[in-house]
Amino acid sequence: MTSLHWVYERTRRVWGNHVYFSKNLFLFGSPAPSMSEYVFGRILFIISVTKHSIWKSRCAITFDNKNHDDNVLISDIKWAIKDRNTADFRQWPESKFTKVWANGPSFVSLQNGAVRYLLP
Repeated sequence: MTSLHWVYERTRRVWGNHVYFSKNLFLFGSPAPSMSEYVFGRILFIISVTKHSIWKSRCAITFDNKNHDDNVLISDIKWAIKDRNTADFRQWPESKFTKVWANGPSFVSLQNGAVRYLLP
């Protein structure tokens, strides 16, 4: 599975058919689908993390002569998402974390005071 296909499948799993995955959304963050600003922010976050991970992979291939591996790229994307969410969970009050990351359709939930990720 390619990294972009992985991201596409995760966005569909979490937000269903309410989100379209267009080139303009991926490259420029527009046009914005009509939805909660927090939900759209989560989508843009995943897209930004994906773009950054692809850029790092491209640099490793170009400058370090490494081979491309989609599994490594997907792991990097998942790690970056979890790292950011973990940092936010530690820094913010639970109510703010829930409002920004866990309310409504999301890839993050809180269970018994711990963050749970829906990123297989």
